[in-house]
Amino acid sequence: MAKPHFWDMVDNVIAQADVILEVLDARMVDETRNEEIEKKIKDQNKKLIHVVNKIDLVYDENYKLKLKKLENPVFVSSLNRLGTTI
Repeated sequence: MAKPHFWDMVDNVIAQADVILEVLDARMVDETRNEEIEKKIKDQNKKLIHVVNKIDLVYDENYKLKLKKLENPVFVSSLNRLGTTI
């Protein structure tokens, strides 16, 4: 049996999802974003939430303002359990 093409799998996951979480590294947001997948999500009118991890490692206030301009951001520090519940 042939393996599904990567983009076919991505499209299938997006089609089945109500909400998609894109996990980004706060220290290098632009490098960890996938704009091609984000476009596919928007084209299918799905909800995208940016989960920005390692927020405790970003100290530059100007950079934090840039992060807040993301669509539906959630800021998390797994190490310090900031933005999480348990």
